[in-house]
Amino acid sequence: MTDKDAVLDARADDDQFDLTLRPRLLSEYVGQQQVRENLGILLEAARRRGEPVEHVLLCGPPGLGKTTLAHIIANELGVAIKVSSGPAIDHQGALGSILLNLATRDVFFIDEIHRLNSVVEESLYPALEDFRFDAVLGKGVGASAATLPLPHFTCVGALALAMLDIDALGLEPLDRQLLETLITKFKGGPVGLDTIATSLSEEPETIEDVHEPYLIQLGFLARTARGRVATELAYRHLGIALPDPGPHQPRLL
Repeated sequence: MTDKDAVLDARADDDQFDLTLRPRLLSEYVGQQQVRENLGILLEAARRRGEPVEHVLLCGPPGLGKTTLAHIIANELGVAIKVSSGPAIDHQGALGSILLNLATRDVFFIDEIHRLNSVVEESLYPALEDFRFDAVLGKGVGASAATLPLPHFTCVGALALAMLDIDALGLEPLDRQLLETLITKFKGGPVGLDTIATSLSEEPETIEDVHEPYLIQLGFLARTARGRVATELAYRHLGIALPDPGPHQPRLL
């Protein structure tokens, strides 16, 4: 992939975009109302400050519009966008070639950003944080290091939720671990918050304020006077068999 192939100018004539079905502006984007509102606030703040948008990470399954949103960001700000992907940026030189050709406020979209190799990732970090590129000039014993300044740009990365180990209902690893601990170690509860926190090596406040509300909202967890209890829905979501209720106690009357 060459730089020329990777660049789309968001300021080009409208005819350039007639070949695609992608909306060009946020007002044309249909669905995902919360995403639109949040992105609109971010863009408006950047316009008022006259600065680039902060770096953006878009997560979700394929086909939900991550690439479209990256182009919308560039179009809304009237800047160019350079498009590449994790597998295509396979060495430090490829990354440097793109970064050093960015203009101030440009958008750099990296699809499948999770597929960048570790060497490229290490080079990308200072570019994102400090807007500098640490290059190695030459080879062998004659090689030397140089720090090159970069314009302030916006990086938009796209990755699948599966790479973050977030399941279809939005549960993070610790959410599932909390439920699994409650079920496998404490027979589904009831069990106290402090005991759960100790088992997970987490602060009780983190469990109570960050993780429990969503689990309760989904109906996977119940707070009772005796402690936390995993519900039948939690067992089913994790694929764990429900506990045997034990022998039936006949009624006396």
